[in-house]
Amino acid sequence: RDIQSRAVVAINDLTSSDSREKRFTLSRPGEFQIYAVGEVLDNQVYDYGWILEEDRRQKVWEMSSDKSVYAGGANKNQQWRTTLALPAGNYSVHYMTDGSHAPGDWNANPPYDPAFWGVMLTGIPGKFDPGSVAEYQKPAQPRLLEITGVGNQRYIQEGFTLSRQTTVRIYALGEGSGRRMVDYGWIENAYTGEKIWEMTYDRTRHAGGADKNRMADETIVLAPGAYWVYYVSDDSHAYRDWNAAAPRDPGAWGITIYAEDPNFDRTEVRRFDEAQNQPVVALTRIGDDELVKQSFTIAHPAAFRIVALGEGRYNMADYGWIEESSSGRKVWEMRYAKTRHAGGSRKNRLTEEVITLPAGTYTVYFRTDGSHAYGDWNADAPPHPERWGITVYPLAPGSGEHARTLPAVPLAPTPALQAKPFITLTHIGDDELVHKRFSLSRETPLRILALGEGDEDEMYDYAWIDNTRDGRRVWEMHYRDTRPAGGADKNRRLEQTIVLPPGEYAVFYRSDDSHSFGDWNASPPRQPDMWGITLSADDPGSIQVYRDDAAPEGQLCSLLRPGNDAHMKCNFDLTRPTPVRIDALGEGSDGEMYDYGWLEDRRSGEKIWEMTYDLTRPAGGASKNRSATFSFTLAPGSYTLHYVTDGSHTYRKWNSAPPTSPEKYGITVSKLGN
Repeated sequence: RDIQSRAVVAINDLTSSDSREKRFTLSRPGEFQIYAVGEVLDNQVYDYGWILEEDRRQKVWEMSSDKSVYAGGANKNQQWRTTLALPAGNYSVHYMTDGSHAPGDWNANPPYDPAFWGVMLTGIPGKFDPGSVAEYQKPAQPRLLEITGVGNQRYIQEGFTLSRQTTVRIYALGEGSGRRMVDYGWIENAYTGEKIWEMTYDRTRHAGGADKNRMADETIVLAPGAYWVYYVSDDSHAYRDWNAAAPRDPGAWGITIYAEDPNFDRTEVRRFDEAQNQPVVALTRIGDDELVKQSFTIAHPAAFRIVALGEGRYNMADYGWIEESSSGRKVWEMRYAKTRHAGGSRKNRLTEEVITLPAGTYTVYFRTDGSHAYGDWNADAPPHPERWGITVYPLAPGSGEHARTLPAVPLAPTPALQAKPFITLTHIGDDELVHKRFSLSRETPLRILALGEGDEDEMYDYAWIDNTRDGRRVWEMHYRDTRPAGGADKNRRLEQTIVLPPGEYAVFYRSDDSHSFGDWNASPPRQPDMWGITLSADDPGSIQVYRDDAAPEGQLCSLLRPGNDAHMKCNFDLTRPTPVRIDALGEGSDGEMYDYGWLEDRRSGEKIWEMTYDLTRPAGGASKNRSATFSFTLAPGSYTLHYVTDGSHTYRKWNSAPPTSPEKYGITVSKLGN
């Protein structure tokens, strides 16, 4: 019986891992007798109860281990008998059990009275008026907003507006340890993004139960305006799913905001939601492997609130950014360091930021990788999966009138070229070195479009063109010649026209081990499909492109790109005296070569030429990278070209800076002239 002449509240018939609460209103002061039975072990209370004053959410009594006496059976069975005077007000009685030792599931001897396990509040005759007890009534203190009973992996956002300055009380319960909160709330100004209040560990105190239960109870003054209230929880220890002792006020797990003035006019507070502030751009519900964009223009400087929901673990995988459309300059990017857990899987990340933009045209982008996106989650989805993407709101109501969304334009898969490309080396991934050979029968202008990675005057993913007859580099993609390619600052674009004389050439593209097509570690460029180099010409009749497996004209033997501990050989024959050139690239220091080649007469075994240290010169990169070029005439005969390496520092296995032309590591013999 909950409410009768003497027994005001009784919580009994509990099971393991149970949590109960009952509320009542007391219209006049009274005195009560409390009888309770629970579990205490090593001065720690496991099955216990407490009483809260509801309006202020303050504890008025609890079952503490130092107030108990033996209740029979196992030593951990303890009972409490005491009296308590309560003023008029609203109250709640709570009781919780842990996962063992409760009625029907004793793990040790039960108490003498096993029929009662819980707490009972009984009025003392003569000191208590049964007529003063009534069913629970809502507290008189007005609640502006309440986010309570929060479970695991939640991200909750609610808003309200105030028409006048108001003193408010913030009452919040959450989880924290090691001076860090994992279930907590905060308040932001909806128009500026300024954080007004946050439930930091230093602002909290113990909330009863497990040490990690924390509570904040503060009074602050809010100016007229609009506010967002947030609460986020991790994947364990939340309302009705505790993994340790619950707090004294489990139903309040979350955040509640009260008006301090009991006569507060409720018409001065109203709900506030996103619908009251229409977005300028909304790119949401983005699935796997997508790159979407939307442009907008503003005639005057304006401030915007950016809300982006994506995926990341230390770096972002699904994320958004904003560029100034004409220059491709990035003005904002979703960086992991500025995100917070968005609920669900820990890799669900959310950022809300405020930026101010000058008049101009801007493009908003959002990109996803191949997994964990809207409609195809590979881990727990966020609480609001429909928001996966990026949304841009005008900061203040009405300011969006200055912004105009432009018609959607599909992302261009290729740039607009005036002529059809004759060589396309694109979609270049990490740690690649690709090349294509071609020849020109006459002087020819070539148009180059190259996208790569670089910063601070250095390129990491880049292209170049070599003359294959003499090995001379005729063009290279230098940082100083590039401009922003959209996305991350390190994305660089080069468009250039060069004129090459008749001859044989090879175009190369090299990438390092990060940030390339299909595996970006920062925002991709506007045209990710063009990562690499494209060559085109108005006069294709002068151009011949060779098959990948075709040897360059005049090449007799080539031993290139060896691994560690290699010994490579190549044979060739000459029927008449022939001028030849040897190009060799290897490793050496202190007058000794470690990776090097030589040419010998196959019949006699006589060494015709050897790459000694004295014949070499620096080859770029580490000082031990050495190159040699030697021209002479070979008599008719049979020859064997050799190349050997030691156990370190070879092609793609460099232990120091690689040479300038790593693709030429090894040795090549070519005919000179026609």
